[in-house]
Amino acid sequence: MRLGATSPMIWIDDENEAVNWLWYCSPAYGDEDYVPAARARPAGDASAAAQWRAWQEQLWVGVRPGPSRVRLGAVSSWGEDPPQFVSMSRWPALQAYCQAAWPTFPEWFGEARLKMISPAMAAHLHRAVDQAVQVMGPDQRVRLQIVALTVERALIEEPGRAVIAAGFLRSEDHFGRWLNQFVARSPS
Repeated sequence: MRLGATSPMIWIDDENEAVNWLWYCSPAYGDEDYVPAARARPAGDASAAAQWRAWQEQLWVGVRPGPSRVRLGAVSSWGEDPPQFVSMSRWPALQAYCQAAWPTFPEWFGEARLKMISPAMAAHLHRAVDQAVQVMGPDQRVRLQIVALTVERALIEEPGRAVIAAGFLRSEDHFGRWLNQFVARSPS
């Protein structure tokens, strides 16, 4: 949403395939935690879930000190890696889980695109963004990416960007308060 030539900007990406894959391949969430439910995913186990957390931490380790160095779309196990996920050989339980989950992801994500909250249709998102813009610096930029999960929280917060669950957008007050605090903490 852009208000002028030198005005603050908030991007809301609700259809990022790579970012949604990061959570779809997480064995830590149950089928009902996804929008729509991901019933075709294989059941997770503790070993794969622990390896997913380690793998995800490795993806984000370079982001914290220099957020411009890593794009959220630059996932190491994307591109030509599926369906074998060779880059995950260091995490064999997670690699096996991703190999089993990958065939069901494209169809699920096609449905998720239709069921996630559309920023264009959610009036309370516009109100929350309008309020957040009031506390932003004149050239401040913030990017929010939405994952099709029902949890009501931010999943990752980095300076100037965050990955949030679609369920977080259900409560105007909760989301609005968080967004105001997030933009206040993000650099201008």
